Amino acid sequence: MTVSYRVEAGGKSSLLGPTEFVIGRSLYCTMIVDDPSVSRLHASIRRSGNRCEVADLGSRNGTFVNDKKVGEEPVPVTPDDEIRVGNLVIRLVEVTESSREQARTSPHLIYAAGVDDAPTQSIVKTNCRSPNGSDEGGKGE
Repeated sequence: MTVSYRVEAGGKSSLLGPTEFVIGRSLYCTMIVDDPSVSRLHASIRRSGNRCEVADLGSRNGTFVNDKKVGEEPVPVTPDDEIRVGNLVIRLVEVTESSREQARTSPHLIYAAGVDDAPTQSIVKTNCRSPNGSDEGGKGE
């Protein structure tokens, strides 16, 4: 049986597809985060069989799994893990067939289900500030 995952952050969610899922402020990201503590290209989550891995993409404020800093080398993550990019907490949720059907019809989710359930861009807005109180959050500001 193939396992599917959803990425949840800031009350929004998006289906994790077969390609790299990039989180950041850039319009090129899969999940666009409107938060100054998040870099333009902050972190990526990718599938490896039925497992998932997260890696930092050279962000300024770091990527953490269960409060342990993650580098550019991918580390495995499970639905029990807390992933943090800047000040934003992200959860990985295992998707069952019934929750996949809910995702197709729920107006609260921001992923648009296609025939093949391809993920779309998600935009997460937060009111966070970086830990030092500035509005700087991304690499290459």
